[in-house]
Amino acid sequence: MVNPHKDDEGLRRDGVLEGFLGVLVHDHDKKFYKYCERHEVCGSHLSRELKGLYELHHILWADKFRRFYVGLNRYKECDVVSGVVCCVSWWLFWFGREYDVLFVEGEGVLEGLCSKGLAFKELRRVFKCLRMYKGAYLLFFV
Repeated sequence: MVNPHKDDEGLRRDGVLEGFLGVLVHDHDKKFYKYCERHEVCGSHLSRELKGLYELHHILWADKFRRFYVGLNRYKECDVVSGVVCCVSWWLFWFGREYDVLFVEGEGVLEGLCSKGLAFKELRRVFKCLRMYKGAYLLFFV
């Protein structure tokens, strides 16, 4: 039986992740980084966070980055459905570059927000994750 608790102790008791050698896909909860070496951040979680920033705080950049990320997923889905993997390294380079361009654009948005506001704090948290874990956000594309 799987442990109903999602804390460190619960994960240890489950014994599922100990020795796991695959890619661990998760919601970016820090405790999961203790297990295995390859991580992928769940794109649905990022998409929901960006949607919230756009809808609740009217941050246009969040919608722009979300559309980019969803487009990246659509491209990957078309690739998988067709069974033809086209120029993956070129597309990965292009999408990685676009990720960086949008990231820099978003930093400007962040600088324009009041540092004491909730929108600033939420966007800053998202930026920290996007900066530190770019590879984990783009891993699904490889």
